[in-house]
Amino acid sequence: MIVFVYGTLKEGYGNNRRLTGCKKLGPAKVSDFKLYDCGFPVAWPSKGEVITGELWDIEEKKEVLMSLDSLEGEGSMYNRTDVCALDSSGYEVPAQMYVGHPKNWDTSRLRICPKNEENAYIWS
Repeated sequence: MIVFVYGTLKEGYGNNRRLTGCKKLGPAKVSDFKLYDCGFPVAWPSKGEVITGELWDIEEKKEVLMSLDSLEGEGSMYNRTDVCALDSSGYEVPAQMYVGHPKNWDTSRLRICPKNEENAYIWS
C-alpha cells in the first residue's frame, strides 16, 4: 500500500518514526485538495488546488497502517481516502491519504497553509 503524507509524517518530522522500515518513494503532489494549518495540517477537498508531500510504501505492514490510522483518528478526525498522486517523474501513483473528516473541521476558522513557487500548498 502506498500512502501520501503531507505533514508530521514527512521525513524530518516527529511522526515519521511511524514509517520506520517503510520505503520512501519520494516527493509527490495531489490535486483537488487545499491544506489548512491548525498546528498540524489538514487536507480538505478543493477543486483545482494542489498540495505537496511524500509517497511511502508501507507494503502490507498491518502494524504500520494501524499506527497511522490511530494517529490520524481514522473515521473520526480524518478519513483515509484513495487519491492519485503525481510523483516527481510525472507518473500517476494510486495512493491513500488522510483527509479531514467533515464533522470535525470548520475550515472557515482554520488558517490556510502557504504555497510554494509552483503554487502548491505546503506544510512545514
